[in-house]
Order: sequence, then C-alpha cells, then structure tokens
Amino acid sequence: MDSNFKVLNKISKKARTIIVLSYFFIFLAVIFAIIGIAVYKKEFIENPFYFIALILSVISVVSIYLSTWILRNKAFKTIEKIDVFGNDFVDDLEKIFWGPLSTWNRIIKKIKIINDSINNLSDEELKQLNNELKDKNSKKDKKNISDQKILESERLYVRHFDEKDLETVYKYRNDKECYQYQSYSSFEKNDLLKMFNENKAKGLYSEAANFALVLKETDELVGEIFVSKKNVGKEYFIGFTVMPKFQRNGYAFEIISELLVEVAPKLDKYTFFCTVYEQNIKSVNLIKKLEFKYDSFFYDEKGRILVYKKTYN
Repeated sequence: MDSNFKVLNKISKKARTIIVLSYFFIFLAVIFAIIGIAVYKKEFIENPFYFIALILSVISVVSIYLSTWILRNKAFKTIEKIDVFGNDFVDDLEKIFWGPLSTWNRIIKKIKIINDSINNLSDEELKQLNNELKDKNSKKDKKNISDQKILESERLYVRHFDEKDLETVYKYRNDKECYQYQSYSSFEKNDLLKMFNENKAKGLYSEAANFALVLKETDELVGEIFVSKKNVGKEYFIGFTVMPKFQRNGYAFEIISELLVEVAPKLDKYTFFCTVYEQNIKSVNLIKKLEFKYDSFFYDEKGRILVYKKTYN
C-alpha cells in the first residue's frame, strides 16, 4: 500500500476507535441515568447518577467532534499528496460531521478496495499500472513547463517560474520598495530555485503556490501572484507583487480580476482573502477596488496587517 494511503488508513482507524469508545461511554451514561431513575428516584440535583451520566455524555460528544475535527485536518493534508485517488475522499471529509463513524468506515472501506485492487493485479498488470502512472506524471511534468499559460488576461499571463527568472526575482525580492510590504521568508537564490521547483507541479487550486506574472507583449516578468486554497474552512488566499517599474499600470487589478473570474465559479461557498499591510495604501485601495471588504487585522514584526475578504452567493 502507498505510504500516504497507510497514513490515511491509520488516521481513519484511530478516529473510528475514538468514536466507538465515545459511543460506549454514551451507552454507560444512559445506564447510569436509568439506574438513577430506578434506584434513587430523587430530583436531578440530588441524584449523583444523573451527574455521572451528564459528564459521560458531554465528554463523549466533545471527544467525537474534537477528534473528528483534528483528524479530518490531518486527513486533508494527506489526501493532497495522493495524486491518483485523493479526490475520492474529499466529499466524504467535507460531510464528515454529519456522520463521523459511518464516514470514517466508508474511507477505510475505500482504501481497502483500492489496496485489494492493486494487490490482485498480476506482476505484469502491476508493472503496466506503474508505467501508466509514470507516463501520466511525465506528461504532467511536461504539461507544467514554465512557458505554459496557467491564467491569461488581456495584457498578461501567469506561468510557472523558471531558472531564467532567477536574477529578476532575486533583484526585486531584495528591493526594499517591494519587500517592505511582503512577508517573504527568504531572499537567497538557492531558496528561490527550491521554490521554483516545488511550484512546477502546482496549479491555481494548490494549497500554496507562487507563479510568475508576465507581460504578453514583451514576455517580460513584471511580478508574481500567490494563491493558497484551503479545503478546511473553504478559504482561498490571494497575494501579488508587481515590480516598481511596472506599477501604476493596472496589472495587479487586471490579473486578480481574471483570477477571480476563473476560480470563483469552481469554488462554491469558498471565501476569498487578501492580506495587506496597513501602510501599503496603494494595495489597500486596489483590494477595495476589487470589492473585497474589511474583515479583521493582526500584527507581525513589520506592523499591522489588514484582512479583506470577498464572498460569492
């Protein structure tokens, strides 16, 4: 079995065990309540069995939903690594709070079916499957070459970063006019190359990805956009950087508008977020122009960060 399937299977079985134990405690709570009624026949406040039953019930319900919430988050992180069958489990996890035990059982069953199907293959069939997956991944890699347009607007397009972008990205990420309002964690070339490589297989619906923003007319790199889709909480974060010499041309507004047109219809009930430093007046005005509404704020070492959100009905 694939290591990610093993992790998902382990998470599911752990969740199922906790829920079964919780149901057992609820059963005990019912027994204590019946004993309290039959033997003591006292008011609730004077009956110790009622208190035991109440405490057991509360602990059980909290255990079921707290464990489900924690393990569901871990499961989401795991299925994002399963390229072939990962989407089979997303719908289950989205609805898990309505039926925790049956949902975890269903996930375990699906994993077993997939695993049994693989184990029942002959050596020749298994070899063929592996070759098909390798071929699929190879095509996927070729498809994700840097020049492919991930998103396109009237004057701009978005693509994956390439080594040819290194000097330009290094230069603007070390330009104070750019980085003073950004949360970049590193400015070193090795880290930038690592980021380029990690993002090559990602798309607009990835958990976190940076893409190159390019001018159509000249193929010049003008900046970058950041996207982050979170299954848990149904949140989608958007960030952008435009190099100083290309600013005040409406590029950020144009590409973020196109991004929202592209992804919003496919992300039903998702909330879109932009965060911006309070002193970055240009970006604050841009986000307002995109019809994002102020939501909250928080602080980091650079100052106060405003959170804006946009929802679609």
